[in-house]
Amino acid sequence: MSHLDAQRSSLRAPWLASTWLCLAAVLLVGCLPGKRDNEPLQLDAKTSDTAAKDAADSSDGAALDGAADTFDAGDAGDIADAVDASTDTVTPPDTAGDADVGPDTPVGMGGCVTDTQCEALGGQTCKVATCNLATGLCEWSVAPEMWPCDLGKCGGPGMCSQGYCLSAKEENCDDGNACTFDICDLILGCVHQPRTGWVCTDLDPCTVGEQCVSGACVTKPLCPSLGDPCADDVCTVSGEQGYCGQVAKKSSEPIPCKSANLCQTDGVCQGKQCATKDKADDGNPCTKDACDPNTGTVAHYPYLDQPCGSDPCNPGTCKSVDGVALPTCVTVTLCKQNDPCTPVTCKSGVCTTGDKLNGNEPCDDNNICTVNTGCAKGTCKGTSLVCEDGNPCTGPGGCLPTSGCTAGLPVPDGSACDDGNGCTTGDSCKAGACVGGSALKCNDGKACSVDSCDPLKGCVFDTSGCL
Repeated sequence: MSHLDAQRSSLRAPWLASTWLCLAAVLLVGCLPGKRDNEPLQLDAKTSDTAAKDAADSSDGAALDGAADTFDAGDAGDIADAVDASTDTVTPPDTAGDADVGPDTPVGMGGCVTDTQCEALGGQTCKVATCNLATGLCEWSVAPEMWPCDLGKCGGPGMCSQGYCLSAKEENCDDGNACTFDICDLILGCVHQPRTGWVCTDLDPCTVGEQCVSGACVTKPLCPSLGDPCADDVCTVSGEQGYCGQVAKKSSEPIPCKSANLCQTDGVCQGKQCATKDKADDGNPCTKDACDPNTGTVAHYPYLDQPCGSDPCNPGTCKSVDGVALPTCVTVTLCKQNDPCTPVTCKSGVCTTGDKLNGNEPCDDNNICTVNTGCAKGTCKGTSLVCEDGNPCTGPGGCLPTSGCTAGLPVPDGSACDDGNGCTTGDSCKAGACVGGSALKCNDGKACSVDSCDPLKGCVFDTSGCL
């Protein structure tokens, strides 16, 4: 409830009460508009004489004593009590009293003669009391603009505007929370009652379903999580409007993901997608792969003697090695190059022979007894391989194109040779091997030297002990 609505509500109650009080006064004392005594009635808001006593004095024609026979603002409440009593209804005294006196309320038998008399009956916020001399009745009118007023605990000092008391300060009962009723109690001050089920707004384009729950604005995300293992659900704002989208999850390690399809293998995230494979695919073009989506059971059925392969230059046929095992794709090369120096190319299954090579291009003549082979006038040629085993007791070796070098034949026994040992002498060949002769004697004829033999150096004489 706004501050202004609360103020208007507070004004209606005293207005209605004043109307009932006027009716009560007419029933009791015969107060009619314009009826007066011969002498003006002197009203004193501070006396406690009742209106009933004043009415009795007036009917006798006696002059009123201004000091004793006065009418105070509380007498209106006493009149209302008397009316209740006449109908056997007991009503508690009206503590609002004079504050409930409103327009057209008779003031005693003699009526009013001054505005001050009406003001003494008790004022209403932002209403001015005036005396209608023609009728003797107090009347209320809207207070002038900027007339000072008091809002009590709901705002303190204020100013009148169009009959309502408005706060002269910025502060009011609005707590800025759409999920509370903001009302003003003139005694308690501002009261904030929580709302439930009330529509609210949090000014966030990425939320929906805003609703008040126990005084708080509860919302739901515009973009709820879909549970995608490879993507995060995000909300982006453009032009005060929220839009749902997904971004790939970030990780320095591969993110595993499970497939909901029993016929797909578990995989890893690639961007926002889960990369899986067909569980039934065995990679064999010669089998028909099948998978039961309810159980994930895989089966493979053979394709026998069927074309396979996607390369027209290397066509294949599905063959089983034993007629029992699943067939595989057996391919053949459509365009074979029989001469290494005469190129043959294949394109879309068509063989084309090129020009003969003559620039010593590397080639293979399929002969292991030739080296440094190259193309010359379309022919692959090379130099013969020299087979040497390094054995002085065998003759020159040979070479077979299929197996390579062969050992030479043994030389006659007794042929001189060197067994590579410097401490033997008289070495000779025997059955194709060099055999060492007698031991070499090392003596320099000096008694002071130490004589020895090194297989690599031969005789060694140490004369360090000689003077």
